[in-house]
Amino acid sequence: MAMVFAITNTTVHIQPLAKICGVDISKEMNVASSMDSETPIHEIFLECADWIQHEVVGHVDPVILIPTIDPAQLNPMGGDPWNAAVAMLCLAFPDLGWVFSKVGDSVEQDRELVARHDWSKKSAYDSGSSLFDSKGLRKWVLEKCNQNHNPSQDNQSKNRLRIRKELAVAIDDEEAYSFFHAYVMYRFGYRCYCLTTLNESLAVLGNASSPLDKPRVSLEDVYISFPDSERYNHSFHLSDFTKEFRSEENRNAKSDTRQEVLPGLSYCNTRIIISVAHAHGVSKDDQGSKDPWERMESALKSWKSKFRHIFARNYTLIKKPTSGIFDLWKQAKLDEGWEVPKNSNVPAPSPSWISEAVAVTSPPRRVQNKVEWYQGSTCNYTHPCGGQNKVEWYQRPISGEAAPDGVSPSSNHSAPGRLKLVAEVLLRRALERSKSAQRIPDILTAAVLAMDAYELAQETPTIAVEALALMHSMEVKVECEFPGVSYGIIVAERLKEIENESEKLSRYVDVTTRESYKLNVQARVITKIMRVFNDYKQFDEEQICLAKLRTLHSQLDLQKSVTGPLHLLPLTIIVTYINILLKNPYYFVFFVLLWPTILGLYYYHMNVCKGDLFESMFLAVNIFTAAPVTDCNVYANPLFTHLKTVTVIAKLLGLFHLGVLFSHLYNIIRRR
Repeated sequence: MAMVFAITNTTVHIQPLAKICGVDISKEMNVASSMDSETPIHEIFLECADWIQHEVVGHVDPVILIPTIDPAQLNPMGGDPWNAAVAMLCLAFPDLGWVFSKVGDSVEQDRELVARHDWSKKSAYDSGSSLFDSKGLRKWVLEKCNQNHNPSQDNQSKNRLRIRKELAVAIDDEEAYSFFHAYVMYRFGYRCYCLTTLNESLAVLGNASSPLDKPRVSLEDVYISFPDSERYNHSFHLSDFTKEFRSEENRNAKSDTRQEVLPGLSYCNTRIIISVAHAHGVSKDDQGSKDPWERMESALKSWKSKFRHIFARNYTLIKKPTSGIFDLWKQAKLDEGWEVPKNSNVPAPSPSWISEAVAVTSPPRRVQNKVEWYQGSTCNYTHPCGGQNKVEWYQRPISGEAAPDGVSPSSNHSAPGRLKLVAEVLLRRALERSKSAQRIPDILTAAVLAMDAYELAQETPTIAVEALALMHSMEVKVECEFPGVSYGIIVAERLKEIENESEKLSRYVDVTTRESYKLNVQARVITKIMRVFNDYKQFDEEQICLAKLRTLHSQLDLQKSVTGPLHLLPLTIIVTYINILLKNPYYFVFFVLLWPTILGLYYYHMNVCKGDLFESMFLAVNIFTAAPVTDCNVYANPLFTHLKTVTVIAKLLGLFHLGVLFSHLYNIIRRR
């Protein structure tokens, strides 16, 4: 059992009672002496948070025991001081387990929370990492925040927080892969169990698992060999998903398949199978001896033509390695396949949790209402394979603009005070973890802490930008270090997401500075991830980020020159043109061909070469490249003497492009 620490608010110590119940408490903190009815909630929170950081953090999967809580009062924005402080602690320490020995009067809707965090149940301690909110504690607390509508509270949250409603499971015997897959699901809107042992898998998905745990999506490795498999009967083969995927000769074998060992997988609307798809030396000529991956591919291909809806809804095959977080999400196809009704005027919500305020093309597929959006309107979407899903679409009004009906415009210039305090603790912990993180799970833990800080403090631009930059830098670090990600990493999707986020954060600043603020946010975040690419010698990815930075700097300089002295405008235009040339090699080639063409047409129009178009073009190329003119006697033409200015400008323009090319090549060689 994991190490258990206790925080109490009564004069009675809980350690003796815990031993009677079979729980060994390592250390106990009692805040009764420093807590009374007048003690501010933030002081209780900071005192407990400091103790947890020094005494608890650093142990392997620690669990904190809270003696008495009332689930209905677990709200950072309201309720009694003790429950509010506990709720803030649950948000500030998502990587720790939480159990409760006694709860208040539990109503029907509280039973799910109580069942998963009852200290008397072993499953409360051994159900995998709580980093990805697998048991729904943070979901519960955030729902309470969204339900808080007390007009008398000045720091009330007028905007709804993101809620990850649906559950996913990531099953892999390698911890790094399991954490990586779970992080991807958590990032895009799911709570997720990270299952790396058979014991954890049986606790969550076995016959004796709680009926409250019903995952909708699973990410599963094919060739699983759990380290604790020896403790169980070997009358099963976890690499056999269902009997339909077995070879013909083993179709009637009595051994159980993965579906029979882990029946909880039957709740999954989508099962994403991820593997390296190696053949294990089996001859492909022997159809009956094919390995599990090949048998699945064969079965799914035959099903695709007969039962297309089964194939589309139930199984997705992905081969390792992927090209990063965005590539894995894209291949999972969880945000594709929905069509907006033609008679609907409601735009489709974003498939990603991080860009819900930006109009995009498609809502989430298969898993229903996986993210709770801001208050707004609803619309029904129809899947091509059948079935309808009611998706809520929300959009927060921009400051200074009219709010839609039923939505109150926010008058706050920053996040609510208590949530901002939690975000500051999360960000501080993420920064500390990022400095020492070497293993993939540790890096992803820092990314989750930064992500949660960003979600809680979006209305506080300073904290939000710092958290956003740290989250992306940790994700890029994982993509560079993790062997499960290929060398070529997808960067375009990440830059697009950063742009969407900067657009969303800019809504909280003045209209006059909104555009420049958006550009500055993008530049700050991209600079941080570009440094990570440079550290890991990911040259191509770094060049993509560098090209984007040049564009941002040009836009910022152009804004300053337009509002500033006019003599800076020509220099800004030249710098902008250089950035366009370096943004893409095709742009450079296009302009190098464009200028001689324009010059040749001009010479042809001025009849420099006596109406010969070919000679005019050839002359323009020679002048642009500073080559000697020998093919036509243009110097004897009286019109040519009047075009000396154009000729000089053309030669300088050609030398300018040559200088840009040489400097760029030198920069590439130096960086390599």
